[in-house]
Amino acid sequence: MKIAISLLVVSLTISLIGCSSNGKAKSTVTNYETLFVDSAFPKHQTYIIETEDEVFALDEEMKEFVQTKLRNIQEPNRRINKLVKYLFSRDYIDLSYHSNANLTASQAFHSKSANCLSLTIMAYSLAQYAEMDVEFKHVDVPEYWMRNGNYNTLAGHVNIQVKVKKAPNTPILFLTQARIIDFDPSINAQNFDSFDIDKAAILAMFYNNKGANAMVNGQYDLAYAYFKAAVKINPSFSSAWGNLGILYKFNNMLNQAKGVYNYALFLDEENYTVFRNLAITLAALGDIGEAKNIMTSIHQKRLKNPYYLVMLGNEAFYESKFENAVSYYRRALKMEPRLHESYFGLTKAYYALGDVHRAEQSIEKAVRLIGQGPSNQEYTAKLNFIRQRH
Repeated sequence: MKIAISLLVVSLTISLIGCSSNGKAKSTVTNYETLFVDSAFPKHQTYIIETEDEVFALDEEMKEFVQTKLRNIQEPNRRINKLVKYLFSRDYIDLSYHSNANLTASQAFHSKSANCLSLTIMAYSLAQYAEMDVEFKHVDVPEYWMRNGNYNTLAGHVNIQVKVKKAPNTPILFLTQARIIDFDPSINAQNFDSFDIDKAAILAMFYNNKGANAMVNGQYDLAYAYFKAAVKINPSFSSAWGNLGILYKFNNMLNQAKGVYNYALFLDEENYTVFRNLAITLAALGDIGEAKNIMTSIHQKRLKNPYYLVMLGNEAFYESKFENAVSYYRRALKMEPRLHESYFGLTKAYYALGDVHRAEQSIEKAVRLIGQGPSNQEYTAKLNFIRQRH
């Protein structure tokens, strides 16, 4: 179970994505407003989209929690450590991971179950109210896919960096270092590059996630409302534009989908997910040769990514080709030996093949690699299940 959080980009196995064969994105769009087709989704304006204040707000119970548990701690590092303890300890907030739970900060706090983006939003709001300096970080992880029913979803990752604010004229007696709070510790342990992103970008990701879930559930007008909100607040958000293209494809708006994909690639010409979706759309429009060239090019580039091999393994497993799945997971591990997703995949494949001993060995390695946190719970449950049947 991955990551994060943050950015959910739907990449449908039955639908499209694409890139141009020469790797250069082309778009004739000079005003992105022309890419919207409000008339195709007439009910989209009837939906109320959460405001920034509603997404990040703390209610009175959350404020009281911060006042009584955090603000009374004077030493900066202790305050940060306490926040981390409360977030991850079962004796306190007791968070759990739910990949499809796109919730506001207060909803995540009270439900105690959310996806990584929502958990990160909640942690940001608590830390900010606890008088810490907080920054969102986008982690530059390789492309990573998760199976969601009949669909593949491509997940990005964000976390937060916190430190306690220095009050005016107050000496700092202990060195205060920035601390990363990450709801997938295995990602943080791999030392991927990261960069600062602002609150508006996070809000756009939240809208994108909500739109992706609505689209998967067939709520196309609602999905359109969220995707439009996402790109309105962050017009350079290539992945949200790509999702809007998928929505158009679902509604047989092939030429409009092609235009949106090209614009998404104009913004990010290395967005292979959009490239593949464009290729599928081109094939549907009759340009089979160009579509094939794109698919071949992307496949060769992605073979260098161990997460892509994990995705191929997951696809093979989904199709009950368990031995093929084992082969893909092993190839991924040769490329990246600490990939807990590969061991989790091997666990499922070995168990399906009746090799309970190897399944147990694999899940034990996955549990060791993933570390503590909400994402650990599924692996531990799987390990306990297998041990009961060994």
